[in-house]
Amino acid sequence: MATSDFPIALGEAAGRSLRAAYALQPQTWRKLVNIVPLSDFRPVKRVQISEFDLLKKDRRGR
Repeated sequence: MATSDFPIALGEAAGRSLRAAYALQPQTWRKLVNIVPLSDFRPVKRVQISEFDLLKKDRRGR
C-alpha cells in the first residue's frame, strides 16, 4: 500500500458506511409513488390528478 491508495480506501469505507445508513432508514418515498410493473422499456405516459397544488406556499410565494 502506498499513500496514493489512502483516498481510494477512505472513499470505499465512506461509501459502505453511507449505504448501510441509507438501508436503515424507512423508505418514505413509497408513500408518494405508485410502482407499476412494465413488460418492456418503451416510454409510458401517465396522467394523474393529485393534491400537490394544495401545498402551502412559503413566505416568498413559492
